[in-house]
Amino acid sequence: MKMSGKVEGDNNRQAFNAFVFDRHSHNDWELYISSDRRRLIKSKIAEKCGMNRSAFKSNPGLIQMFKILHSTLRYEGILVCEDVLISSCCNRDESIKAVIKLADTLQNDLTSYKYWLVEIDYEIDKILGIV
Repeated sequence: MKMSGKVEGDNNRQAFNAFVFDRHSHNDWELYISSDRRRLIKSKIAEKCGMNRSAFKSNPGLIQMFKILHSTLRYEGILVCEDVLISSCCNRDESIKAVIKLADTLQNDLTSYKYWLVEIDYEIDKILGIV
């Protein structure tokens, strides 16, 4: 019997959470990032999580979680931030604008990340029967 979209979506988000936790525990992100260190490889992540890559396009919760993870890894220096890869042809004003844009993005992502942590806390409480 095929599971409902909601159940499959919930399972995909749980698998992704477990994946992120495992990667932080094992510190093996290099297996899941591109050789230029600019992006995560969704196909490898989806395979490891046991889901279709299309879930990253069709599951709103997973899409948000992926964006937060991407921003977090940029902040931690695991991924290279394209916005601050400043070539020699850029002038100082362009560089400053790129850094300001990155700071704004990280601030927005931090807010989303905090919301995501609250959701995870709630899911853990549900599993433990506290809620």
